Amino acid sequence: MASILSKTMLTSLTTAALAIPGIAQAESNQVGSQLQQKYLHNLNGGVPQTPVSAAESTAPWYSGIKNDIKYTRYAEDGRRMDIDVWQALLLVPVKDFEFQLEVQKDSMSGASVPSVVPQFFPELFTPDPTRLIDGRSGATIQDELSTISFSTNYKATDAVYGFNLYYATENDTVVPGISFNGLWNFNKNNTVLQASGGVAQETIKPTQSGAVLQNTAAGYLGRKNGSKTNQKYYLSLLQNLSKYNYVQISTEFQYYNLKRDDQYRAVIFNGNPASVSSRSQFVYFPSGATPNPGLFVDGVGGARQKKPGTRAVFLPMLRFVQFIPWTEGSAHLDYRYAADSWSMNSHMVEFTYYQPILSGWTLAPKIRYYTQTAAKFYGPTFNAPGAGPSPFPTRTLKGKHYASDYRLSSYGTLNYELKASYKTDSIFGFGLTAGYYKRKAGYGAGSKDPIAFPEMRKGVGAKYFSAELNLKL
Repeated sequence: MASILSKTMLTSLTTAALAIPGIAQAESNQVGSQLQQKYLHNLNGGVPQTPVSAAESTAPWYSGIKNDIKYTRYAEDGRRMDIDVWQALLLVPVKDFEFQLEVQKDSMSGASVPSVVPQFFPELFTPDPTRLIDGRSGATIQDELSTISFSTNYKATDAVYGFNLYYATENDTVVPGISFNGLWNFNKNNTVLQASGGVAQETIKPTQSGAVLQNTAAGYLGRKNGSKTNQKYYLSLLQNLSKYNYVQISTEFQYYNLKRDDQYRAVIFNGNPASVSSRSQFVYFPSGATPNPGLFVDGVGGARQKKPGTRAVFLPMLRFVQFIPWTEGSAHLDYRYAADSWSMNSHMVEFTYYQPILSGWTLAPKIRYYTQTAAKFYGPTFNAPGAGPSPFPTRTLKGKHYASDYRLSSYGTLNYELKASYKTDSIFGFGLTAGYYKRKAGYGAGSKDPIAFPEMRKGVGAKYFSAELNLKL
């Protein structure tokens, strides 16, 4: 049921935390593949290494085979959502080529939150229709995502060319995709240009019931099949400033063609939503059918979220890496801005410090801050056209689009992480990562929503942990 993030070119093994809004956006344009680790992320100053040499190309075919296995556990406070992720990567170099196979299995469980509703259910709460709450359906989400990705990269003297095939299946979604990439070294390996582009097609066949409002005599909030096309294009320029530091400037452009409405989330209206949605997509409780007819003069209804059919996203990023000789560590500072056609703007600042300790060990503390503004059509609840004053907080509907997904609201996130890894030039390495993440409306740095999403007033925290094992022949 959860939306699948289409793979971009040259992507690394992800973590469950990347499924979180904010973190996912912050990471989506950071190309962290095996190629980048080899050519761009040398901690000793970030100097790109020379591509494969003649000596390497004549080594045995199995030389350099790499196998990575990783497990990640992500859990939100209150058991709102739990995610387990198993990942495995096999990389086989054959002379001037590298063949990479990556598989991933995600299992998710959590409480279904299909809509924001006024607190007027007398059997559940003390009625207070002036207060908005999470309208949980009582159903537990059980979802699994399986992905497989195959990549081939050809290593020339001063360049790398490759392509990636990607296929994912979820309970209700199938996503095939393809991407192409290139990396070029110039100026005695002091300048690196990287470009990539890809497309993926999501096909959605709803299988789970997620709406708090279903069948009534007034209508039916139905489910419809749909599709979504994702296009992503990436361009990066890395320049060594000295043997101790480098700067990287990159930009990513994403374009989505959404041939469907939201399948699982309802938007609550004061009044009859018939004027904003077709009969097959809404339900309506007239005033006499509500718990307090005298209060809900115009009745109350719900309609499936309706978002614009297309979305364009522009994500420029600036990275600076400084090697510190006296500690043999390196500091990484990233800033990323994002703007889209839905009037959402975001800023992300991330600082990571890599410090070698003992023999083969590295500690890497990280802190990330993210903030975004709301989409122009976002609102927890809305007032239907022609309806009178609402007894519960609503936003005036403007235009034909409306959505109550918290990921489209204004909020901020704080993320703290610590990774300890061990790696030598031999066959063995491993890493342990632990982190804490919290999203909250009050963390946002921009304009605040007049009506905060209920759970975002207090904020939602999450803990995550991952362990990975690296083997190389």
